[in-house]
Amino acid sequence: AEIEKYAFSGCVNLKKIINLSDLSLKQGSNDYGEVALYADEIININGGVRRGDFVFTTRNGVNTLAYCSLRGSQIPSHLTLPDDFDGEEYIIGAELFRNNTALTGVTIPTGVTSIGSDAFRGCLNLKTVYNFSNMTFSKNSKHPGYVAYLATTLINAPGGGIEGEYIFASTNGTPTLYYYVGTSTELAFPANFKGGNYAIADEAFKNNNRITTIIIPDAAKTIGTKAFYACKSLTTVILQGCDTYIKEYAFNECVRLNAVHSPSLEAWCSINFANSYSNPLFYAQNLYINNRLLVNLTLPDTLEEIKPYTFYNCTSLETAEIPHGITTLGESSFRSCSNLKSFTIPSSVNTMGKYVFYDCSDLTSLTSKIPAEVIPTLAVNYYTFHNVNKNQCTLSVATGTKYAYVTAVGWKDFKNIMEVDDTSVEDITLPTTYKQIFDLKGNPVTSPEKGVIYIIDGRKVVL
Repeated sequence: AEIEKYAFSGCVNLKKIINLSDLSLKQGSNDYGEVALYADEIININGGVRRGDFVFTTRNGVNTLAYCSLRGSQIPSHLTLPDDFDGEEYIIGAELFRNNTALTGVTIPTGVTSIGSDAFRGCLNLKTVYNFSNMTFSKNSKHPGYVAYLATTLINAPGGGIEGEYIFASTNGTPTLYYYVGTSTELAFPANFKGGNYAIADEAFKNNNRITTIIIPDAAKTIGTKAFYACKSLTTVILQGCDTYIKEYAFNECVRLNAVHSPSLEAWCSINFANSYSNPLFYAQNLYINNRLLVNLTLPDTLEEIKPYTFYNCTSLETAEIPHGITTLGESSFRSCSNLKSFTIPSSVNTMGKYVFYDCSDLTSLTSKIPAEVIPTLAVNYYTFHNVNKNQCTLSVATGTKYAYVTAVGWKDFKNIMEVDDTSVEDITLPTTYKQIFDLKGNPVTSPEKGVIYIIDGRKVVL
């Protein structure tokens, strides 16, 4: 409200004043304690509020970014404006950054609703603009405020933000990673975005021939269509999460891929692949579980299904034994596992998708414990076992079930179908209703105990 007499007397080096008060200061004046007597520059922003390097005003309910104290070498190569003004939206004042040639990049956050006339006019080196507001900018356009007039890099990502070197936007309410603005060849995507999950956008890294390794965290729950299409230097994919959905052609034309990593079989088998080109194994062929190359597959008994394309073209795989409890072998789940030699299907399987063993050309031993009454219900056809050498591969089935196999489409093409006495023990949970249970001597059991081996439906099981 007032500055007392002589308060700044003799301050001969006081050259710049930012005045947010209602006082009217003038250069060379003795008024107000000689504060402006030696000043070369006075910025009068009456009623302004300073927030860091920025000053805001409020007039008629409109918040305006009115001043930036950064000048010359103080301006960072990329200037990020405040997200908001005390939680409220604001506009950028007219001519605020006019002729500021030190400015090379700017981020317009979600809180900005308008840019005043000529706000960035004459910013001859302003080449990079990240726009997270709901406005849409265009290169070579003078509106709004010349912000993108000379831009060579312009990203419009409404509702987005920056996490490290990654740019996010909102897609139908889902935070989505759209761009990488760094130069590294090995990318570790953010562990989360604002504490939550996110998606990787369609074609986000399409034709990026720099990156060699990507680490995708658990928070990245969706990988978009063609997200990494034709990344022809990409050699390693590390998928750290569970229940990820990978859309069509996400890794198509990634021709140099040679390794895919997952922390566990549970995590890997939880991934949903939209098609064969969604699975990086299509090109990589080598799957590493907890850093060990997968050669002999023994799945955990907690799984209920093997999803489509899960082990597509996993040529490192040589043997696979599927535990009792799994009911579904999804479409193309083991397709093109060309080094797979031995495979066991449990009696619990009641659904088989198309092309499950298509092009498993090295398969020599296939054991099926599927009951005879289930065989006709399976959607097995010529293509299920296409290019399996049926003259060489032995199909072993349970005693008393051979007729069901030799008369069923797809199965009957095997030239060597043999019945075997299945003496293995399967671990099952006793259903609420069940058929007769016998002990190992053939005596009926009315009160079975957990952990004891019994015979149920001709199979040895442990409850």
